[in-house]
Amino acid sequence: MSKKVIADPTPEEWMEALDEGFVENSEIEHPSRKFGALRKKARDRIAIEHEIVSSLGELRRSVGLNQTEVASRWGRGQSQVSKIERNPERAELATLAGYVTALGGHVSITIEIDNHVFYEELHPAMSPSPDVDA
Repeated sequence: MSKKVIADPTPEEWMEALDEGFVENSEIEHPSRKFGALRKKARDRIAIEHEIVSSLGELRRSVGLNQTEVASRWGRGQSQVSKIERNPERAELATLAGYVTALGGHVSITIEIDNHVFYEELHPAMSPSPDVDA
């Protein structure tokens, strides 16, 4: 079986491709042996998150904690727990990681760019911070 070599498209080719639609569920070849496993791990985690949790409040309730308990573990006030649960998209990553750590979890980030996978575990400090960003 021969491999198809794909060159970087020209701007004109990009515009033509927009009319064709997106390619979904196609196999991606990558020189790193870890790529497939990391990609599968990321997809599995995303699927679990979308199946089980639709909000941070639901996540907190699923582990059996109330806002006051999370605040105590996190070292912040209950109002900060409420703020991050209301507007998680406005929270900085460090704040979100601290919240999740207080729930007993951890935050992992997987970024895919040009068939490269970047994976990072976030380990926040648990001490209270005077500048709250949530």
